[in-house]
Amino acid sequence: MHQFIAGKRRAGTATETFPVIDPSADEVLAEATLASSADVDDAVGAARHLEGKATGEYVAGYTSSIRREPIGVVGSIAPWNYPLQMAV
Repeated sequence: MHQFIAGKRRAGTATETFPVIDPSADEVLAEATLASSADVDDAVGAARHLEGKATGEYVAGYTSSIRREPIGVVGSIAPWNYPLQMAV
């Protein structure tokens, strides 16, 4: 299992793993390597360089700006058939 950081798949660098279990058969399907603090720092560093227009004049005389700053870690429990909508 890999992480997706800065547009690339890569393995986690922590030494600890997490079992991915099939609940219907109660068997381990895979072992996921957990993210280390360095992996999290790399991901946050890549969240700071989002592409897209950040400033624009949508109303005459006013300039609107978007500033994206990470505010912390988010944990989400999402059903397997609805993950994208849960992230939104």
